[in-house]
Amino acid sequence: MKKELDRYFNILKRPSLKNEWRYIVNRSVYSKYPKFMWQYILHRRGKSKAQLDSFFDGFSDLAKRKEAGETVRLFLYNEEERKSDPSKRDVVLYVNIRHKGAPVALLVPGGAYRFVSVMNEGFPVAAAASARGYNSAVLVYRVAEYANSLRPVEDLKRALSVLCDCSDELGVDRNNIFLFGSSAAGHLCGYYCAAQSLPADRPIPRALVLSYPVVTFSQDTHKESRSYFLGRSATS
Repeated sequence: MKKELDRYFNILKRPSLKNEWRYIVNRSVYSKYPKFMWQYILHRRGKSKAQLDSFFDGFSDLAKRKEAGETVRLFLYNEEERKSDPSKRDVVLYVNIRHKGAPVALLVPGGAYRFVSVMNEGFPVAAAASARGYNSAVLVYRVAEYANSLRPVEDLKRALSVLCDCSDELGVDRNNIFLFGSSAAGHLCGYYCAAQSLPADRPIPRALVLSYPVVTFSQDTHKESRSYFLGRSATS
């Protein structure tokens, strides 16, 4: 097991990942990412080696592509928007474009609207999609104190708009965008596609896939997701 742990930690310490932690991990949840990673590894050790391997292979793939000079991260808001609204500064799209002109899977990880679980529902899924001939993009959207007032919905709309408007530049098929939402992000993606209150001309994906989604905010279910998305005052 020591050899495996050494491999995991060597991946985390790669210089190419140093500037990515601020986007991958919500700063209001984990103040020191390496400490969290130690806890995660020790918690999972001996329980789910396959999940750990998938988790760290996703990070390794990200590091290798960045070291090869690929564009792996796009800001969804321009510099002026990020300066005027600090909540937008860490909203990014991690792209994995290896199959020019192929369909693209927009992956939206869950996390109870408290954090974005790219380690479980983002990078490993992106690597699997790439192996099957699909392009992919992982959305890191606003969560925690920035999750209310429909900000995550705005981020999802912007991500779809970027994939459509920049499809030629990115090398993806704008008519074949598949939206995947997991857990709380299943709620986010379902809400985005179904809510009649949103603009009718918003970009809509060709298909929607919801993985173990949050589908109700009733009083006794998904209290954490409900609290962050609606605001604590609305759920107290």
